[in-house]
Amino acid sequence: MFNFDGQIVADALYSQQVGDFFQRLRDNRAAVTAADIEQQLIALHRQYEQLVSRYNNLADRYDGVLEENKRVDAAHAEAIADKDRRIAELAADKDRLAAEKEESRKSAAEGWSKHHDALVEIERLKLKCGELVPDERNPDADL
Repeated sequence: MFNFDGQIVADALYSQQVGDFFQRLRDNRAAVTAADIEQQLIALHRQYEQLVSRYNNLADRYDGVLEENKRVDAAHAEAIADKDRRIAELAADKDRLAAEKEESRKSAAEGWSKHHDALVEIERLKLKCGELVPDERNPDADL
């Protein structure tokens, strides 16, 4: 992958090194030969290529980390959405069960009320038929 940012940074570093090289060359003009200049330029060019390569490797690693972060973020968002969906389902189930419980409670109360009324009616009929003796403790018993 060719990385333009890496190229720009490497070019800037290379330009600075070349500038430094020529500054030293101007200062030490008498002691420097053409072969020395050629060797130093070749060395600078190798350093420049190494810098570009290292920068591109770092950029590739950074891109890989970004992709992995995106994948993890997507998985995390999916997990949160799944938990939210499950919580909503459980809340709906809880509300449904609470409604069923209230309905059962009302039905049971109605059943017990009818059962009690039936027992009272049976007792009243037994008293009326003479199967039971009126309760002396309750003189106002309904005959």
